[in-house]
Amino acid sequence: MKKVFSNNVFNWILIIISVLNSIDNIYLLSKEFEDLNILFFRIVVFTISSLSFLSFFILKLNKEFYSRLFILANLILLSLLIYYSFIVDKLLYSVTRTDLVSNPAIHIKFFIGIILFYYSIKFSQESITKRQSDYGLMIILFGLFLIILNFTKVFDYTSGNFSLIDFIIKLFLSAGIIFIGNRLRLSKLKFKASIIITIILAVICGMI
Repeated sequence: MKKVFSNNVFNWILIIISVLNSIDNIYLLSKEFEDLNILFFRIVVFTISSLSFLSFFILKLNKEFYSRLFILANLILLSLLIYYSFIVDKLLYSVTRTDLVSNPAIHIKFFIGIILFYYSIKFSQESITKRQSDYGLMIILFGLFLIILNFTKVFDYTSGNFSLIDFIIKLFLSAGIIFIGNRLRLSKLKFKASIIITIILAVICGMI
């Protein structure tokens, strides 16, 4: 095993959680899907958890980046997306979808993700500048993910549901996220400003 973080116990915890998450994702991939964007989404989360696991054993992947991406994307962000959907349905459509938040596994994943993210910083062997550059790269990947997801949804729309204007706006918003991520990666934009702008663009994109 290659040492990614300074604490070996933390390394093994990440390996175990990555494996468990990968197994869960394999199960989801084996299930039928109705829309192409759902399949794409499942492939992405499986790839992220697999890279997190492999980063502890393959020298070229031996970076904190993959584990931190796994923590943020598969554990924290996925839970936040569910909370976001619940709140939007409640506020905008007056629909209380308790099924979204009734699964305790969602809350457990979220809190585990928060704890792991804290310790990923505490046991980090990289400088703050390097970590912020990695966050910039993650934002870029997030923007690319949104662009591809936007294109996959085109194949899922019926002729009466597709809106070219919404499609173009989402592309511009996703491109904006990529731009912000690149500025952060190159240390040309402050970290807090990058995160705030990214969240705003992502929320707007999700509401369209």
